[in-house]
Amino acid sequence: MAKGVFISGENLNKDADLGLLSDEMTFRRYFTGAMNTRKIFSRMSTGNYVTIEIIERLIEKEYGSDTQTDGGSRIYLKDLASHFKIPMYKVSEIVRDMSERGMVTWTHDGKGEEGTYIILTESGKKAAKDQQAILKEFYSRVIERFGKEKFVELLGMMADLDQVMESELDQMEGDNE
Repeated sequence: MAKGVFISGENLNKDADLGLLSDEMTFRRYFTGAMNTRKIFSRMSTGNYVTIEIIERLIEKEYGSDTQTDGGSRIYLKDLASHFKIPMYKVSEIVRDMSERGMVTWTHDGKGEEGTYIILTESGKKAAKDQQAILKEFYSRVIERFGKEKFVELLGMMADLDQVMESELDQMEGDNE
């Protein structure tokens, strides 16, 4: 029987009220995502870690893996905005915070019309690498206790759920226009 955050185990089943199920999902995503991750994200915020990891992957995809170490690889803010599916002003806020923390340098081509881009600093790369080691240690213990097969299945189910939820959000957005 499933264990709920706010719904007791005996009430958390396929016959549960839709309101209770939606609250349970909301509470679970909030507590797992926002509160519990603070315990394992000691080197940087979750958002900064995810952003650096995405930047590294986009740079590798664009330039290849050899350029990761030379400091010359850049990622344009428009590409980050497109990848994260968020407005440019929000990407600018994220990058400004990361720049103030010394994780990235932020500049532009020419007078700025050609594009604004960022380059990961050695400090940012090191902080992400240190954080990744903490995460790897934590999740190795979690996966050992939970079971690798169940963990992989859960990730697949979460991806499916995220896709359905994104589709519903797109539908809501279309209904409001």
